[in-house]
Amino acid sequence: MKIEDVHYYLDQVEGVIEFLNETTSEMVTYREIEDLCSIVSGLHGWRTAYVDGPQLGISPSVLNKYVKYRDEYPAHEARIVAQRVRSFLRNLDQASLSDGEPIRPETPRSAPPPKPAQKEHAPTSGRLTVRAESWQIIATGSDLKVKIHALSMLLDEVIQRTRGANVPPEQQALTQLERAQLITILETTLAVLKAPMVETGLLKKAGKALSRVVRKAAEKKVEEGLGSLADMASNEIADVLNHLPDQFPGS
Repeated sequence: MKIEDVHYYLDQVEGVIEFLNETTSEMVTYREIEDLCSIVSGLHGWRTAYVDGPQLGISPSVLNKYVKYRDEYPAHEARIVAQRVRSFLRNLDQASLSDGEPIRPETPRSAPPPKPAQKEHAPTSGRLTVRAESWQIIATGSDLKVKIHALSMLLDEVIQRTRGANVPPEQQALTQLERAQLITILETTLAVLKAPMVETGLLKKAGKALSRVVRKAAEKKVEEGLGSLADMASNEIADVLNHLPDQFPGS
């Protein structure tokens, strides 16, 4: 597993923990903690030495529920699993920083574990979670409609630049997994922006994804053009959110 994938998983699990800390429900659905299930499933492919019992502090029977995806989970249990997964990933991150060695699974060379990048082949398979917050009606001919049109053009440019990247992996700001996820989020956002209503939760998710691109491009000092486009698109999303009319409760 690349350190970039560890950081990506950390970003994902932080979002799940934020949701679980805010929810007042006793049970949560698979859709609400999709990212957590996806992470646990990805880590599980690394072999039991990396995931079972001692490493995560989670019993195999509990862990198995998140690998196989159930309809509902106790919120308190999901919160504990998410927190322990976060601690495990942070330990991997720290280990990589301290010894300077890439993170490697403890498995024989003849049977390497599946890598998280395998999910790139099905980026629209339902592994992304976006919590709906509110739907907003956009009046035809309004200034906001003009802003949304400009935003749509920028998002389309970011998608094309992301999809058309033709540089070696070490010169890329994002991993292939992150690229697939970004394209999925932005294409979904574009589709929604064509409707007479927009959903604020999706816009915020897209804004966070774009901000991550800006940060990684700056940190690695690569793909400055993509980083610049992502920065402009992120700012446009913030501008659209600031000018949205009164909210309508999401369903």
